[in-house]
Amino acid sequence: MIEDIYEDAQNRMAETIDHQKRLFSGVRTGRASTGLVENLRVEYYGTPTILKQMAKIAIPESNLIVIQPWDTTS
Repeated sequence: MIEDIYEDAQNRMAETIDHQKRLFSGVRTGRASTGLVENLRVEYYGTPTILKQMAKIAIPESNLIVIQPWDTTS
């Protein structure tokens, strides 16, 4: 019983650490990163949509993020 609780706690903690690593992967000091904005949800025709699914995200300069939607009316 205690072993099951211990194993469950280890699995949950590992998942939490993996989640935090994914969140922090987009943060880079000193330069722009697409990871900062690519998973943002924006409303697209009334539906929350992940930004990287509806636009091109580029870094033309080290301190500039350019977002170009594929549908210009959005």
